[in-house]
Order: sequence, then C-alpha cells, then structure tokens
Amino acid sequence: MARTVAQIQQQIINQLIASAAAVGITIDPAQWSAYDYKQLLTYCVSVGDATLEQLFDAFIAESEAIIATGAPQTPAWFQAQMFKFQYSSSDPQVIQFDTTTFAPFYPNVNLAYQIIKYCSVVAGATGSLLIKCAEDASGSPAPLNSSKKSAALSYIKQLAAPGISYVIRSDASDKIMVGATIYYQGQYDAIIRDNVKAAINGYLASIPFDGVVTLSRMFDAVQSVAGVNDMVFNDVIARMDVTSYGGGTVMVAGSTELQRNYSTFAGYIVSETTTGHTLTDTLTFVAQ
Repeated sequence: MARTVAQIQQQIINQLIASAAAVGITIDPAQWSAYDYKQLLTYCVSVGDATLEQLFDAFIAESEAIIATGAPQTPAWFQAQMFKFQYSSSDPQVIQFDTTTFAPFYPNVNLAYQIIKYCSVVAGATGSLLIKCAEDASGSPAPLNSSKKSAALSYIKQLAAPGISYVIRSDASDKIMVGATIYYQGQYDAIIRDNVKAAINGYLASIPFDGVVTLSRMFDAVQSVAGVNDMVFNDVIARMDVTSYGGGTVMVAGSTELQRNYSTFAGYIVSETTTGHTLTDTLTFVAQ
C-alpha cells in the first residue's frame, strides 16, 4: 500500500539525520525554514516516490482483477461453473465471453435457470474429466434428462481447455438392499419399524454428493433410534440403477462383511426399490 508524501519525507529526513550523524555532522530539522533547500529537496523526492508507489498499487489492483477473471481449470473451478449453468426448455441459454478478459458470463443471470444443484468433478486418466451432476427434486438429487445433459456438456466444453475429454454423467440413484436383524425393546413395537427405516433412509440421504456408503455409519444411525438394542447385517448389496436386482456389489453375505464401503456411481443412493426387496421386506425385527 502506497505511503503518503509526509510519511516518505519523514523517513528520508530520519535517514539523512542518521547518515550525517555517522560522519560527525549534526542536522536539526527544527531549525529549517520553510524554504530550506533540504526541506524542499526531501519534499520533491517524496512526491516522486509517493506517485511511483501509487502506480504500483494501481498495477497490482489491475493485475489481480485480470487474474480473478481467469479460469484456473481446477476441479473446484469446474464445479463452481457447473452450478452457474443455465437451462431453459423454451429460451436457450448461451454462454458469452468478455472480449477483453475472455471471462465467461450469461447476458442475463437467472437463478431459476440454474438447475444443477449437486455436482462433483473428478480428474480421470489420459486427459479426461468426469463431471457428475444432478438437479433437485423436492430436496433430493434427480438425474438430468438428455436435453439438459447435452446442454451442460456443450456449456462446459466452451469453458474448458481444448484437448481434454469431458464427460457429463447424470444417472438415476444407486440402490442398496439392506438385509438386517434389529433387536429392540418390545415397548417400542408400535413405532420401531418406521423409525429404523427412517434412520437408514436418513443416513443415505445425508451422504455428501458423490460420497461413500459406510456400513459402520449406517449401523450407528440405526443404533441411535430409541428402543434399538442391537443390529446385525445379514445381507447388503449395492448396485447402479442400470444393474438389475441381484447384481452389484455385495457388501455383506451371510452376516459376513465383505466390503465396508461402497462408492456411489450416480453420486447418490437410496434404499432398494425392487418389489419384495425393500426395507419393509428385508428388515427383521426381534423384540427383547
């Protein structure tokens, strides 16, 4: 930050006094008149120094402003740009670029058109970038339709560096079948089933987008339900939505834990929806 003329002049005078004293000369500014050549000379030098420092400040501010509009091409930057993506089925949204800074912008920012509410960005191998995204449906992630995905891919390719392969993925939720035995206090019989199912669904909903299912955390969620004494996983299978029931990743088989974590393919996951294999069907409750 630039110093004032008075600050610079005082520092010069202080240095002049110290340098003169080092060779046995005493300088007393209190005896200077307003027209003393030393007063005038230090003032003129101070004005020049102050002007130069102000120019430095202006240069730094201008440089930082240019840098701020640049594209660092980091995963966090890509994620931020995807949240700014705008889509309308009746009014095409086309990204523009500032002709001086080349910073991207929409001529009219419309928050209602910013449909992507969940996003993760992962760098892949051999110059690829995977972007998972979803819109919001009543507080939960939901896949983009083909038109929205196409528009999102076109948008990010305009922003991104050439020579990189960009993939937009937006899929229906992964599914997880949870077969378990719940041991509970009999006095909670009227509410225990609904509360345990709510705890499991609540845990799945709480996983950050593109996060990981962890059996121990699901266990903790169920254990926190009033009336639950214990829980044993019997069979747990997680799968992508496109994988038919019965396939997927076996996490628990015959009460033996085979895999404690499951990384979501779609970025989010819900309890199994296949008829006959929902939580209502796969949870066994034993009163104690």
